[in-house]
Amino acid sequence: MNQKEIKEKLFIQSSFMDSTLLKEKYPISVYNFCKNYDIDEKTFYKYFGSFNAVKKTIWQSFYDNAISLLKKEKDFGNSTPKEKLLSFYYTFFEVLLLNRSYILFVLSKEEKILNKMSDLK
Repeated sequence: MNQKEIKEKLFIQSSFMDSTLLKEKYPISVYNFCKNYDIDEKTFYKYFGSFNAVKKTIWQSFYDNAISLLKKEKDFGNSTPKEKLLSFYYTFFEVLLLNRSYILFVLSKEEKILNKMSDLK
C-alpha cells in the first residue's frame, strides 16, 4: 500500500470513529457517511466492503500501533517472552486509552459479551 492509500484508509477509519461518537450510533448508510465526510464512495469500497469491515480494521490498527511502538523500543527484542507479553499488554491498553471514548461506546453497544469479542478477531 502506498502513502496515499494508507492516508485514505486511515481517514475513513477516523471519520467512522468520529461519526460514531458524534451521533452516538454507528453510521447506517455508506452513501450518507461518504457525503458527510467528503469521501468518494468508490474509495470507501476500495478498502472496505461494509461498516463491519471498518470496525474490524480499527481494532487491527490499534494492535498494529501497539506493535509498532514496541518495535521502536531498543530493549524489546532482548526481553524475555513474559516481559514482551507484559509490554504488549501495557502498550496496547495505552493505545486503547487514547481512544477511550470510542472503546467505551463499542463496549456499551453490545448486549452479549461474545458479540463484542467478534470485532477482536
